[in-house]
Amino acid sequence: MKKGWLLLLTLSAFSVQASLKVISTPGVKAEEVDSVKMYFTGAVNQHNITELTTALDEANMRFKNAQAIYLYINSRGGEMDSGHSGYLAIRSSRIPVTTVDLSVVGSAATMLFCGAQNRVMLKDTLIMIHAPKVGIGEKEAAPDMLDSHHQWMDNYVGMLKNIYRECTSLSDDELRQRLYSEDNHLFLNNQDAEKIKISTRTEDKIRAAEVVYFIDDDNSSAKNPS
Repeated sequence: MKKGWLLLLTLSAFSVQASLKVISTPGVKAEEVDSVKMYFTGAVNQHNITELTTALDEANMRFKNAQAIYLYINSRGGEMDSGHSGYLAIRSSRIPVTTVDLSVVGSAATMLFCGAQNRVMLKDTLIMIHAPKVGIGEKEAAPDMLDSHHQWMDNYVGMLKNIYRECTSLSDDELRQRLYSEDNHLFLNNQDAEKIKISTRTEDKIRAAEVVYFIDDDNSSAKNPS
């Protein structure tokens, strides 16, 4: 029985690793890698965040001498729970992560962006902050169901507030306003983002790296939200 479980776990681990899309500079040994680049281009969902955390763990285990991971993000958002998982994985990386806005970072993707101490925007990119949403699938809902949705909403608003307190200069009153109503959403260009400190600087080029990982919606049924 134990051997069967061991085999299952081993096969599962190898199948996850095999799904990662990675390219590397020919001839460069793992101990010679100085920097790693990752592209996250798609929805924030369980599949893509699993790939992201796998890529981060693999990079931290393989490239002992790497000094930096550059995580380029182009995502309009997705699932809050997955976003929080990705945020914690980025914060916990042994190799320091710099997050970079590749085009648009919106909604739950801002959680990934805020996971790093160094948060960069490329020129003419955008960040969107808005109120979280909890879907109600039924046309009619009993009071207890509405209470449950309110509890989920309060949890997600609190989660975002805690993250934004660390990566922006927005006051609690401003956060309450922005996260309560969709009408109060923020579209931030480079200058606006630096003003509230969610971005630490602007760059005009994508950095080179010896190893590059790609995380996107391929092989995932989820779609990037509008």
